[in-house]
Amino acid sequence: MREMIFIMIYVSFDMILGAYLISNMTALIVKGSKTEKFRDKMAEVIKYMNRNKLERDLRNQIKGHLRLQYEKFINQIIIRLHEEFFLPGEAIMEQGNVVDQLYFVCHVRQLELDISFHIRRQEAELALRMNGAAYNGDFYQLKSLIRAGADPNKTDCDGRSPLHLAASKGYEDITSFLIRHPVDINLKDKFGNTPLLESIKNGHD
Repeated sequence: MREMIFIMIYVSFDMILGAYLISNMTALIVKGSKTEKFRDKMAEVIKYMNRNKLERDLRNQIKGHLRLQYEKFINQIIIRLHEEFFLPGEAIMEQGNVVDQLYFVCHVRQLELDISFHIRRQEAELALRMNGAAYNGDFYQLKSLIRAGADPNKTDCDGRSPLHLAASKGYEDITSFLIRHPVDINLKDKFGNTPLLESIKNGHD
């Protein structure tokens, strides 16, 4: 009986001591890691930018510079990436096995929905930026967006394309540039106006 009590106390003490050591080892591993250094460095940079009230473009450039070394590591992983398909209930790996690969387990259908959502959101953002450039007469930004893959036929919530906005403002350079691209010059907005009608209504020949 005494031996059983002693064994129970010993095992309990061993478990508590093991849990304590593991938690402290985890803390030691995390402390001083690249993740913590990056987080602290980014926090200091953000404080500096807030204190000096830097513009958004400059903020993004500074953050992008700090992320370069980590993005390089991600790109190296992507080069060696390959996909595998597992049937529902199939074991990917068993506990205790030595792992020499990194697995990202995902639901394909959900992943497709997420990707489609992000693509639609990016297209909407590009259309909004392109319409803003056309409205403000920013020819350089408009050309840059189209070269980056933005669709010049995308419309805003009122059905107006960049050509509608440029024609209504009388920006001849932007209007000529858009017409040379495969845009619908007879496209009507929700009010039934075409780019030509917008130009005439606003006194531009």
